[in-house]
Amino acid sequence: MQSILLMFGAAGTALSFTASCFGQLEEIPPPSYNAQRAYRQFLTSPYRFRTYSGTYPGYTTGGFTPYGYEQYSQGPGYIHDEISPRGYSRYQVHPSRQRVVVPYPEEIYTVPEVPYWAAPFP
Repeated sequence: MQSILLMFGAAGTALSFTASCFGQLEEIPPPSYNAQRAYRQFLTSPYRFRTYSGTYPGYTTGGFTPYGYEQYSQGPGYIHDEISPRGYSRYQVHPSRQRVVVPYPEEIYTVPEVPYWAAPFP
């Protein structure tokens, strides 16, 4: 019984770790200080009709990997939240994402073959 619980515990830990790793890929970058203040004001405002609109910037990152040069780009995104007497609504424009991999060439340098008649004798 104890081994079964240990197995389920290990599987749950691995699954949560995998989910947290993949969740970070889709995460929106943290907003600036002013955007955080504006969103807090939007949530705590006493008025019946409230709106919040904001953008988040795009970015590009790249580097050399064992597979070649890889580059990942994400375009800017947009969020519009609204709280009204009819309820909560949200409109979001998801950013464009692009991944480019430029593989290394198959052969970087080839040694020229020496004809057997030109090779020196041992």
